[in-house]
Amino acid sequence: GIEFTSIDNNNDRYYADWSDQRPTSDTALAYGSKGYSKTTVALSKLMASNHAATLPDGNQTVNNYNTAPYDKYLGDMSVFSLYLQDEIALTDSLDLILSVRFDGMDYDVAYRRGDQTSADDRTDRDDTISPKAGLIYDLTDQFSLYAVYSETFQQITGDQYANIKKDWYSSVDPITHETTEFGIKYDLNSGLSASAAYFQIDSNTPNQVSTGVYNMKESELSGFELQLVGALTDKLFVSAGYTNLDAEDTSGARIQEAPENVFSVWTNYLVNDRLALNLGIIYQDESIIDNDDEADANGNKPHLPDFYRVDVGASYALTESTRLQAKVENLLDDIYFPSSHDTHQATVGAPINATFSITSSF
Repeated sequence: GIEFTSIDNNNDRYYADWSDQRPTSDTALAYGSKGYSKTTVALSKLMASNHAATLPDGNQTVNNYNTAPYDKYLGDMSVFSLYLQDEIALTDSLDLILSVRFDGMDYDVAYRRGDQTSADDRTDRDDTISPKAGLIYDLTDQFSLYAVYSETFQQITGDQYANIKKDWYSSVDPITHETTEFGIKYDLNSGLSASAAYFQIDSNTPNQVSTGVYNMKESELSGFELQLVGALTDKLFVSAGYTNLDAEDTSGARIQEAPENVFSVWTNYLVNDRLALNLGIIYQDESIIDNDDEADANGNKPHLPDFYRVDVGASYALTESTRLQAKVENLLDDIYFPSSHDTHQATVGAPINATFSITSSF
């Protein structure tokens, strides 16, 4: 296969001021400085989040477009990829899987804040090879074993590729992730398929630096997965999975955003030939936000709390080729935090929301 991806970015970031703390001159927000206006807010007060938040006392946050932008850059990224995979039957019961992928990535970032010139622009190129090799052995028609080794990569800047403005970012190689996995799969006569797998992922940062994406250190992540998929009855289909993670960096600290336990189940019940109902439950254990944060007096670091999320859905066949579908996510309207960019930038899960769709095949 061949793939080509091209992404263009235009990023402008301005300061947000509190209306009663607005600086009196542009010099308070000089290029590159962090002269943010600040205010103290009591926890008992509520604040709406809509880019112009208003507190009960009337104080507001307003984007200040009259002063210098904090960031302004144009980013272009292109990726050219080639990949090849083959499955070879060594014997009637043993298959060999081989694959390799090449990615050539080019980054061009032009910084256009008022105090920046073309001398601040940066370019970077990375060429990576991602191999994969695996074996599948069929003990019986229903029971099989497998083992696989693969390598993947992650840019040293993560998804913030404009960060190559830091000179050392453009001179180091991507982070390499080496994955080894062993597993079994068993197809039950009832129509269910059960599988279990053990995996280990070793993440290696380049030798030139001690930290990588978001200060990520060399780490070892291991765990196991259990999965059950198939029909429990003629009318009830289920897909359930559980993952347990043991994730630590070289210092012994738990890796950020790596929950110990993750569980999900999705069911589909056929009421009749036209109507199907769905129920899904997701659970994610608590996780550390950032290993570089200081612990409190009890040794606890800032973390994302564990959460449950309940989803429901339904589909109805209007004809043999046209189907109506509805899905309600976060049915209980719980507040939860699935991920976090940093301690002060936790992602808030969407409140209760519904999606409606119609699908037709020809």
